[in-house]
Amino acid sequence: MSPVLSDQEFKAKQREIARELTGYQHQLNYIAQALAGDTPHQKEERKRRELERQERDHQRAVAMEHRIQHQIDRAHERDERRAKILSRANRASRSPSPEPRENEANEAQECVT
Repeated sequence: MSPVLSDQEFKAKQREIARELTGYQHQLNYIAQALAGDTPHQKEERKRRELERQERDHQRAVAMEHRIQHQIDRAHERDERRAKILSRANRASRSPSPEPRENEANEAQECVT
């Protein structure tokens, strides 16, 4: 024969079972939240990764800007050298001596090619 619970014991057992069910429900809710990728930790990780990605993108853009500026500077330097050599060649073409004129013209031709 099984022992019969008193009314008080029955209510205490009901409360205990209700607490356990509530605990299980919280665990299931957390699992569902985790599967949906919606836990606070997962949100923080996504935010951290996004900030890291933005920082990498920014660094990449700065590096590209630096490279482009360097290329522009080098192009200006080449243009200035070319103009300087061509102006020397033009001045030399007006000189009475033909030998220096040929040397400077050759330099200008080398710069252009």
